[in-house]
Amino acid sequence: MKKLLLVLFALSLNVNAATFLQKQKVVALANGWSSKHLYITTDNASVQEGCSETDVRYILDSNHEQFDLLSSLLLSAFHSEADVRLYIVGCGPSNLMNIQSVKIEKS
Repeated sequence: MKKLLLVLFALSLNVNAATFLQKQKVVALANGWSSKHLYITTDNASVQEGCSETDVRYILDSNHEQFDLLSSLLLSAFHSEADVRLYIVGCGPSNLMNIQSVKIEKS
């Protein structure tokens, strides 16, 4: 019984690979034409495995439970020109790198 529970627990874990990126600066923010998503461009974007190789923007999905908070953090980082570290989990809409979390750091 214990082995069965252990196997069920292991299968229920989220297996999306996540990446905590290096410091970079937000250089542009944009809305989508037909969605509420926020599109983010940085000065040092790197292609994440499985996501678009030609469009290296990030996306903050409008369905993210902390959309308002994260968009505020990104806007603040943009205006103050502070460094950010983005935590990326897989690819979001339009196959762009999906932002899960934002960390602002003073230069």
